[in-house]
Amino acid sequence: MREFRHHLKSGLEVVFCGINPGQTSAEIGHHFGGPTNHFWSCLYESGFTTRLLRPQEDFTLPEQFLIGMMNLVDRPTAEQSELSKAERIAGVLALLAKIATHRPKIVCFVGLGIADIVKSKVMPVIADKGRKMKAAIGIQPYKLQYQDDQACPKETLFYAVLSTSGRVITYQKKDKVNQFKALKSVLESSRTSNFDTYSLHALQLNDLQE
Repeated sequence: MREFRHHLKSGLEVVFCGINPGQTSAEIGHHFGGPTNHFWSCLYESGFTTRLLRPQEDFTLPEQFLIGMMNLVDRPTAEQSELSKAERIAGVLALLAKIATHRPKIVCFVGLGIADIVKSKVMPVIADKGRKMKAAIGIQPYKLQYQDDQACPKETLFYAVLSTSGRVITYQKKDKVNQFKALKSVLESSRTSNFDTYSLHALQLNDLQE
């Protein structure tokens, strides 16, 4: 297995977050490396990149397209089911700490399973008739808020799309591309002062670490 790196820097517009490196990704040392994974074509066909990139070019995303890449858990596995729930939850605070350091405008979870884990950690009290609400595609009901005088964004929004794995056949590829297009539309709206995030639950990293 090759060393697996996050690709992050300050000033990014979107950071895509996978749950953990799959076997092929770990073998080549690059994100979304599986031959049937739709991530790179979704990124291109939705307009986030100007050409279809190979997984081996993932390190170019921050400089060329203001896009970052990271995972909830660094340990590679052949199947996501090999990660325990405790292992996934343990990765949430480290994930949020990295986000707070670099302050992207939006973090997009690639897979509702990741969104569920993060939501269960940061918003455990949200319930519907006594049942915890599952994460859904689109804007998540919380944001990470910063209180200082840095010139960076004052908040980070969270978004979720379906897994881009070719094994996810509930939705067709065109549906996944449309989800990426919807994310791009939210990003473009967030650049204006008219984009309202007031209804989102404001989280602060210090409170979550207590």
